[in-house]
Amino acid sequence: MKKILFIRTRIRESNYLSLTPPLGLMYLASAVRERFPSQYTIKIIDMGLDSLSAGCIKEEIQRFKPDIIGCSVLSCEDDCMNELANVSKLIDGNIKFIVGGPHATMHCVDVLENHNIDIAVLGEGEEAICELLQGFENNGQINEVTGIAFRKDGQVVITAQRHFIDNLDSIPFPAWDLIRLSDYSHFTRLPMGLQRGGKRYMTIFTSRGCPYQCIYCHNIFGKVFRKRSAENVFKEMAILYDKYGVDEFHIVDDIFNLDKKRVEDICDYIISSGMNIYISFPNGLRGDILDEGLLEKLKSAGTYLISFALETASPGRQKIIGKNIDIEKLKVAIEAADNLKMLTRCFFMLGFPGETIDEVKQTIDFALRSKLCMANFFVVTPQKNTQLFRIIEKDLPGFPLEFNKYTYYHSPKFYEKRIARMPLTRLMIYAYLMFYLNPQRVMRLWSRTRRKIILLIGLYFSARVIFSQVMSQKVDTLKSK
Repeated sequence: MKKILFIRTRIRESNYLSLTPPLGLMYLASAVRERFPSQYTIKIIDMGLDSLSAGCIKEEIQRFKPDIIGCSVLSCEDDCMNELANVSKLIDGNIKFIVGGPHATMHCVDVLENHNIDIAVLGEGEEAICELLQGFENNGQINEVTGIAFRKDGQVVITAQRHFIDNLDSIPFPAWDLIRLSDYSHFTRLPMGLQRGGKRYMTIFTSRGCPYQCIYCHNIFGKVFRKRSAENVFKEMAILYDKYGVDEFHIVDDIFNLDKKRVEDICDYIISSGMNIYISFPNGLRGDILDEGLLEKLKSAGTYLISFALETASPGRQKIIGKNIDIEKLKVAIEAADNLKMLTRCFFMLGFPGETIDEVKQTIDFALRSKLCMANFFVVTPQKNTQLFRIIEKDLPGFPLEFNKYTYYHSPKFYEKRIARMPLTRLMIYAYLMFYLNPQRVMRLWSRTRRKIILLIGLYFSARVIFSQVMSQKVDTLKSK
């Protein structure tokens, strides 16, 4: 029986303030099991969970002796990806090393510059991994597999784009048995925004794809909204609740609430079941299509945290970035969620190309005046193969956009030094301090957080982020002198 080792990589020297189950790898594992029920032994390693280095993974590889290694990688983890590929091939040059996830989808040519990486999977991987395994069995014939990139005669070959999976209900549920599920619930280094109410939690996807045209966004799941049925979503929740003791669900869709009727149906299933659960939306819901009635139903189903993604409070900038949120409607949704005593959070992006300091201040002012419980301020960071990246390339021809150097979303060095000449560090520090030093906001957070210790941990780590930004600003000032 052949062996597959799936690895979720980690940022080198990261202390991981949060960690979620490797849902993508669990879906791949379940797809392989369904297609090849007795041909593969599968193992999943999450490097972040145990703070494993590439050296530690070397020992795991030597023990497990996999025939195939598959990694799910974010762009900021590319150093770790390359280390793992190099280590794997030193152990056994016959190991097939495959990379998937956002990084492989957006940067497949860069990924394959490392000749120890054999294949990059672009986009959805459930069908692609099964076809690759079939190809390996057929004397390595993978030319006909769509949605992948590989080297042939020293050149990178990108096959035809793979069709997205239309019927998401056909995908088997994730392989929950391959992870130490309870360890994720016991992971205590949490950022603000993941104040858990339940005893054990699990992330779930209920839809894929987003029809909006934000210029900074990836296109991993396409621009067509595809949804699982309400019945299928509830069935997954019920299994996790009854079999695994999960009583909290973090829904991580790109846009969960695009189909209002489906959301209502999911809530109705939960309410009628009598399950006592907690629901969180750590990703941003589309706030300007949320109404009070739907929020009330979500609350009745167990929702305690909702995240919004405004990005910018400038109406003109909203049009430029393709988000086109109705800011006034979003305000109404935030206030309605606040009236229902939900924890509310919003994501903001600072430093778009051409953005003025006044526009940045307008965004910060929106956060400070709002009834939000939490806010996250990020620096705009261009990723290859996005419209944002192409805009910057056009405006700054010849500018070396080294994506792997600028993927830390709290670091403003990219724009401060290269593009905007804007004091983003000072503005971010000001935004965080003024937002979280508001006594009413602190009391709102305290009163709505079931586990107070989690809130204190979140505040502690948020303070660390602010302190590190202050120190970074001082160091840069000294260097400039």
